Amino acid sequence: MKKRVYRKKKTTRTRSHLGVFHLLIFGLILAVIYVKVINNHPVQLAYLDIPQTSRVYLPSPLEFLPLGKSVLGTQAFDPVDVVRYVNIEREKVGSAPLHLSARLMEAAQMRADIILKYQNFSHQDPYENITMMTALEKLGYNYKYASENIGMGDSSGEAAVHGFMSSLPHKENLLNPDLSETGVALSTGPYREFYVNIIVQLFAIPGGRDEYLGYKKE
Repeated sequence: MKKRVYRKKKTTRTRSHLGVFHLLIFGLILAVIYVKVINNHPVQLAYLDIPQTSRVYLPSPLEFLPLGKSVLGTQAFDPVDVVRYVNIEREKVGSAPLHLSARLMEAAQMRADIILKYQNFSHQDPYENITMMTALEKLGYNYKYASENIGMGDSSGEAAVHGFMSSLPHKENLLNPDLSETGVALSTGPYREFYVNIIVQLFAIPGGRDEYLGYKKE
């Protein structure tokens, strides 16, 4: 007579243990693959789309001839006259008028004073580093675009604008239809053997802080 052999049926708990075991093995295999293959290759950082959106334009300094040689030959004038005559020229070509900005006026005055102080007719300032960019930064003026015209002579506001209009790079600043704000300043005094007006006009498209720093996507 044959003996009956009774086999234990696999319980649910046994199957569960086997499933966990298989998962552990699979995870171990993946870890080995990562260490041997993937981790041996240099990690490439994702490309960061950070355009530098704030820009500047600095045409060469312009002398208005003739330069005054005597104190009486050069008279200071209201710098706001420059804006008035600039807007007349802008109207002729269909560009919207520029609006005065108090901070641009202050920055322009800083620039005009430093040019005369150090007899340095330039967009750069190697003495106190008061450039258009540093002046605007100090005053907390954020911009997408900024530019600077500087002129020297004994002219009136109208004559100064005429002089800028005679120079193509400066004319482009005056008539650029995208520009919306401006500031003008005057500093009058001796410059080497001459007695002159230093005229500084700043132009800008104001922007938010992100645009100024260059972290805003186009």
